[in-house]
Amino acid sequence: MKNYYLFILFICICICNNNLLVSSQEYTNTVNNHIYKFFNSALTSSAAINACSASTSSNQKYGYLATVTTKSEYEFIKTQIPELAGLNFWISGSQTSPGTWKYNSGKENTQNIYNAYDESCYTFCDWSDDGPVLSSVQVNVYYDVTSNRWKTATVSEVYGYVCEYGGLEETYVPAFPLGSTSAITVYGFGLNFFVGNMTVTNTITGDVSRCPMSKGFLTPDACGIFSPPLLEPGFYKASIQTTAMVGFGYWNLVNTTLQVISPMLSSIYPSGLNQGNLVTLVGKYFGTRPQNILINLSGNVACNNVSFITLPLSSDLSNSALVCELSTTISILYPISIEINTLISYYYSLPVYNGQDYYSLSNVKYIAKDYKTFGIKRSLYGMNSTLDSIETVALYQFIKNIANFQVWQSAIFNSTSITSFSRLDGTPITLWRGNSDTSQLVNLLQVSIDVTNGFFLPNGASLFYGMLISFKNSAPIAFTTTATVFLDTRGGTYSFGMTNIGSIFDSITMLINNTVVTGNVRRDFSTNSILVDFPPAPPGDLQEISFIIGSQQTPAQTKYIIYDKPKILSISNGDTRGGYITVDGTNFWNDTSLITLTMGNSQFNCRNIQFIEPHFTIRCIVPTGFGSYQAKLIVNTKEATTYTWAYGRPQVNKQTRVGSMGGLITFTGYNFYSNITQLTMTLATTSAPIVNLQCTNLTMVKPHTDISCVLSAGDIRNYRQTIRLQNATVAAVNSQTRTYNFEIPQILSTSKPKFNTTSVVQLQGLYFSDRGLAVTIGGDICSNVVYIDQQNINCTFGCKVVQDDLRTIPLNVSLTASGTTVVAGVFFYDSALSPCPGTPTPCYGNGDCINSQCKCKPPYGTSDCSQIIKDDTPLPSGGNGSSTLPGKSFNFTTAITHFREITINGTTEKLYKLTDFQWTVDNDTIPDVDPSILYQEFLIGQLENTTINMEFTIFKNEKIIQFAGDEFIVPKNSVKYNVKISNWLFNSSVNTLEIIYTSTAPLAQLDKCGRVSGNSTVQVDTANYGYSYQIKLGTSVLEAKFAQRYYYNNRIAMTIIQALPSTDPLVIQQQSLHNDSLIVMAAIKVPAFTESCTIDPSFTNLLLPDPDEDSSESNSSGCEENIQSDKSRDWNTIILATVIPVGGIAIIAAITALIVKKRKHIKSMGKLKKRLQKMED
Repeated sequence: MKNYYLFILFICICICNNNLLVSSQEYTNTVNNHIYKFFNSALTSSAAINACSASTSSNQKYGYLATVTTKSEYEFIKTQIPELAGLNFWISGSQTSPGTWKYNSGKENTQNIYNAYDESCYTFCDWSDDGPVLSSVQVNVYYDVTSNRWKTATVSEVYGYVCEYGGLEETYVPAFPLGSTSAITVYGFGLNFFVGNMTVTNTITGDVSRCPMSKGFLTPDACGIFSPPLLEPGFYKASIQTTAMVGFGYWNLVNTTLQVISPMLSSIYPSGLNQGNLVTLVGKYFGTRPQNILINLSGNVACNNVSFITLPLSSDLSNSALVCELSTTISILYPISIEINTLISYYYSLPVYNGQDYYSLSNVKYIAKDYKTFGIKRSLYGMNSTLDSIETVALYQFIKNIANFQVWQSAIFNSTSITSFSRLDGTPITLWRGNSDTSQLVNLLQVSIDVTNGFFLPNGASLFYGMLISFKNSAPIAFTTTATVFLDTRGGTYSFGMTNIGSIFDSITMLINNTVVTGNVRRDFSTNSILVDFPPAPPGDLQEISFIIGSQQTPAQTKYIIYDKPKILSISNGDTRGGYITVDGTNFWNDTSLITLTMGNSQFNCRNIQFIEPHFTIRCIVPTGFGSYQAKLIVNTKEATTYTWAYGRPQVNKQTRVGSMGGLITFTGYNFYSNITQLTMTLATTSAPIVNLQCTNLTMVKPHTDISCVLSAGDIRNYRQTIRLQNATVAAVNSQTRTYNFEIPQILSTSKPKFNTTSVVQLQGLYFSDRGLAVTIGGDICSNVVYIDQQNINCTFGCKVVQDDLRTIPLNVSLTASGTTVVAGVFFYDSALSPCPGTPTPCYGNGDCINSQCKCKPPYGTSDCSQIIKDDTPLPSGGNGSSTLPGKSFNFTTAITHFREITINGTTEKLYKLTDFQWTVDNDTIPDVDPSILYQEFLIGQLENTTINMEFTIFKNEKIIQFAGDEFIVPKNSVKYNVKISNWLFNSSVNTLEIIYTSTAPLAQLDKCGRVSGNSTVQVDTANYGYSYQIKLGTSVLEAKFAQRYYYNNRIAMTIIQALPSTDPLVIQQQSLHNDSLIVMAAIKVPAFTESCTIDPSFTNLLLPDPDEDSSESNSSGCEENIQSDKSRDWNTIILATVIPVGGIAIIAAITALIVKKRKHIKSMGKLKKRLQKMED
């Protein structure tokens, strides 16, 4: 029974409480195809927003509190939803800050609706004449049934609400200014990575325009500048079409509607209120067709015959002016409306001009306190609003013709008098009023007036009235500063601050030296200044400027202008050879005939003056010379401030290498001038004791860039090098200080005496001297030191120091000379040498065994002299790091391909390819002068901190090379790399760097009949610690040889060579790239070093004749006969290739050598067959 009564109570509440009655009826607007529902539940605005968001329509569209954006939508809601009759209801909109209203729902959320300070409506607004209220708290928008207009209410008030369905999923373009020159954001388009365009058509005028569209990934859609510009207000039908999109091609994507911001008025100036009187309206976004403009005054009185008029120039180029004719007599102006192409704006407090000042009345009700707060926040044409009072009958009559409101006045009743609080001096004033009754006035409170009859109103502190404000600019016309304005020779826009710039309707006249001058003169209301566009002109004289604004003129002789004189900002240093210099500055004008540039006291002119950029930059030619001068620039008789200019100082970039014994040295640089008698050079030590080196026989090798002298001997210390130019007329010019030092001695190798046998040891190297000589080997003194020349020194050594490993571990040699000591691990005893290859006799009896290496006798030439080679092999040729010889058939290839850092466990931590480095040509290294060298090139590779110096040499003749304390023979027609790696940043001190060489050859060789005549094989010289290997295919052999020692942190260490196994990832990778080739990869393994390491591999071509074939066997096939008949055989090519990008281009360091493919050698064939068989075994 209890539950029954509760149920009956619930039904009664539902029936009796109208707030719980809601509508389920849907109404469809055929213009935008959106659905609308009215809900009579009494909710706050925020609750209504949430309720709409939680609801859906019958077609499953999500809802939102209705956003009224057009007049037609507003009329639909008011007239087509019968449940609204007689009720207030919420619509979208809230005051986000005092005076600013924005939508608070739907896709228009956060977009502007209205600005109360200038009555700007961005889409559609229909406020009542006493709203919206400016407030410091949030207020929201609702429809007021009493006024049939919009009003505002606080968030705590409750009304019904209208929900709108549809549009959230549609493309949306917020209202934007007419003639916009900035990109327009498009919401909800939804695609990424496309370009296209938007085409729009005005629904009233039919005007068509387009703008380009583009979108990146997750970036806002944007439409660029419309072309032609949108000039007409109204609504536009828009279609978006892509012109390029991955995977889609052309595609019509969407159709939508967009609108420009509604027309806006800023002021009105009526000549009267009678029929036929003209009314001027100022504002923007009017379009270009006056016939489409509808203007109503006093609510619904038409102002006809609309036309455009020209305003006195204003910096706000969007300001336009209309004039119209009253169709009938009216008593008041407000309200005012303007409608263009269905866009309409209403005004209830538009400033009205009376020929001198602007006045605005507002019916928005405030208590006196808030009136003072909000009434002073408006501005108009640079004038701030002022709270005002009615002091004269004339002003009362003018105000009465604007609107019949009850408004506060800026005055306080003080018992018997009234004092204006808008007057700073507090002077008592007499307010005009329709009666003299002050009995209703409360003492010391603000007074108010009923504009209808002029009577004072009760002035309680809690009473609400409208406001009267004015915009006045009645100060005398004068400049705010008297400073001279300096004009750029390019002309431009300049601002003149004024105490009063007059009304928007006042004319402006500019005078220069009291003569009227026409020009682009306009007001800038935002800064209360006059803007003038001055034309370009050369530097000139001082001129007086003044303005006449309306009927007032600025005081005489208070403001001046002048086209400024030239100014030099910088001048590039000249080369002592003479030539062009560049002068940068300002106000150079644009006519070279008016420009002169003199250096010094008319010592010379800069000739052939040319403009690089008019007004800013010129260039001209100076003669050969040196020193500094005062540059005098004159433009149109106006001289710039003197500028000190100078030829460039001498500078040394590099010099030839000279040891401490001194000798002829050449310095290369620039700005050495051409007269050697005016140049001196000093080289003095940088620390005590101060010692000067003598540089005698100073010679000009090449004027301006190269000088030489004979340098005296000295200790190896830092010397401060200075070059000075000086003569009788020019002050001395010193070069930038540069530190010079002699080359430090380098010990490259020593002779190899017998252990425990006192011997004369010869040190070979570079830059030796005879000054303060001392030598130790392994810590023991090497006595009787004798200087032979800069490459050789002898001393007597007892050879008693025990060497741990006679073959692999050298003793340190210490040399002291010229005040410095160098140490190199290069000494080995003679017993460290191993026998030469070959059995039963060394070198197979075909050569001499010298230092464990075979020096072959012709025609033998392999590393063990076991093979006959072709004596007339063509020499390699090349340049830019490459060498090429003609050839046919298959190719061998060999190259440095990788640098790999591995851990102690063999795990790879770094891997770089040669092409990962940035390569340049090393032009500072001087090639050796040696008749055995055909070609030499030096390259520098850079990657992060690591530097590779690569020396590439082609030898045309046999050469004995000294490297790392060893001597080895490089055969003729060989190629040698010298590779130095510096500053490799190891991840661990126990890691190892592998420098990897890759060689390839075809897996098999076919004869002319297409049969396999040979397979590629690899042979490693294990007896010689693997320091050479051969790849053999048929009669073709490629031999690579590695030096047994290398430089490690400037010491000598034993080279470790390791062939990479077939399971190595690099071998697998290379084999996959060359699956028809034999891949041989060998690594030189270098322990972690702190400074550098240097390796020295070389490659030699072997030219072997084929075995002779039996003639009886060869007759069995025509194929063999064809082979036999070919007496002249082709040469195959061996290529040692390194592809290196240098300076942005690819240089292929390809070294090719020719080998014999087929040649008859009947007499030696049996012997050769046996030797080849041994190699294969």
